[in-house]
Amino acid sequence: METLPGNDKSPLMLDVFGGPLMGQDKWLGGELDPDSGVIYGIPGSASQVLSLSPTKVPNASLVGPHFQGKLKWLRGIHAPENGCIYGVPANADGILKISPPPPAANHHTHLEDANDQSTTPDITTIDGPYPGSLLGKWKWHGAVRVPRNGCIYGIPCNATSVLKIEPVSFCAMAAGEKKDQTTNRRERVTLIGCSLDCVAGDNNNGGSLPSPIDPHSTEEDYGHDNPNRCSWSCSSCLGAPMTPKQMEKPQKWYGGLLSTLDGCIYGIPNSADCVLQINPYLDTVRMVGLNLFPPGGWKWHGGVVTGEGVVYGVPAHADTVLKIQPRMTSQVAHEIQGFLDPQVSLLGDASVIRPGKGRPGGQYKYGGGVYCARTHKVFCIPSDADRVLVVDCGDGDAIRAIGEEFSQWTHNKWQNGFVSPHDGCIYAIPLNATAVLRIDPLSEEVSLVGTEAVRDLRKPEEVFRPPAHGDVISAEDDEMGAKREVGVLVGRDKWEGGVIGTDGRLYCMPMRSKSVLVI
Repeated sequence: METLPGNDKSPLMLDVFGGPLMGQDKWLGGELDPDSGVIYGIPGSASQVLSLSPTKVPNASLVGPHFQGKLKWLRGIHAPENGCIYGVPANADGILKISPPPPAANHHTHLEDANDQSTTPDITTIDGPYPGSLLGKWKWHGAVRVPRNGCIYGIPCNATSVLKIEPVSFCAMAAGEKKDQTTNRRERVTLIGCSLDCVAGDNNNGGSLPSPIDPHSTEEDYGHDNPNRCSWSCSSCLGAPMTPKQMEKPQKWYGGLLSTLDGCIYGIPNSADCVLQINPYLDTVRMVGLNLFPPGGWKWHGGVVTGEGVVYGVPAHADTVLKIQPRMTSQVAHEIQGFLDPQVSLLGDASVIRPGKGRPGGQYKYGGGVYCARTHKVFCIPSDADRVLVVDCGDGDAIRAIGEEFSQWTHNKWQNGFVSPHDGCIYAIPLNATAVLRIDPLSEEVSLVGTEAVRDLRKPEEVFRPPAHGDVISAEDDEMGAKREVGVLVGRDKWEGGVIGTDGRLYCMPMRSKSVLVI
């Protein structure tokens, strides 16, 4: 019988390093370079890329050029074809490209000399398919890489098209070029789905705008008779036509997930009134699950995909869990039949998916989720809800709340988490909570880690353990005028997103916190 981790009750070591890293909304996610083990933080409102070296003595530095603006990129995707990391444009008008140094240079300590060009990444931006094509606010919310073709697909939030990044052309790979020979090759960037012409009201000639193109061209150069335009029609390729008004609406989908059942990507509805389906076999998009839920409402906060390829949406304002059951198919079926409809359904209700005491209206209940393969369950992370929510995928999708209530924090308690390879437990990243949330997926025990990092000076009898590495502990006045000692877990909107390092620990990207949190 296999011994499963998860019952080890030894104290968890929390650590912080780096900084002080000043500012707000600094890095919005990160990505691991598997060749070097270096983690790169994707700049939100920070002006530079954050480089984390999780060595025995972890280190952090700011690398690359300065980029102006707020909330520039959201999430990063690693492309093994060329070893580069791509930042998905939120407010930025270009795609971020991080080219790590060659593996030979990474045999040295990454941060021995920040000025040594052989050990620092090359960081640039990539333009869109034509001038002005990547302008706008909060355009794509994350992206998904498809192993079959190596392409990256950005999920439209306020954008009116799906962003596609092809890191290396198939021609280059077919010619036998090696990985290090393709690093500087120009990427191919396209917009698929409803094009700008379609959004402007022309439903007969929507499509994708290929790149590279003449940098001096304009949008008008890509008219209906131009051979560079895609030949398929929005009306014919979309089983349910995506109208201009639908694509112009804001906050449409909150991230997407790749299903292994049909090979399609599914965008999770935030304010959209449908599920987005992206077919990487045909590079086409359409809407599924129509008429199941109304538009607007900030319904689901991203989702998770099971090992079987089933997708679940995590309830934010919605009182239900979204379930997307793709239909099993094959590449041949895709190429001959095109799209196959998945089954889209809603699970649970407000009697079990309950709001937190601080949010009686039921908003922002859960901030992401984690799928545990060993138990075949989805665990939803409490944001404004007070308890952990479980979806038992192996028991008819039964839904229940587990653990104690955490009503001492009202809003934005935790957001997102990961399964630790060390003990098999789930750890959630603290935003406003002053502790890390730990969920044992085997026993379903829910507990807090790191509560002793803060001590109210009005209660001197409490045990206090300062944060690791001698971080600064200061005395401040809280809103009630009482003195408090402040450790690393105090504050609002502390960390956003995390990356599992080669050591199996989670490195949390600083939003307002001045240091990196390591779980």
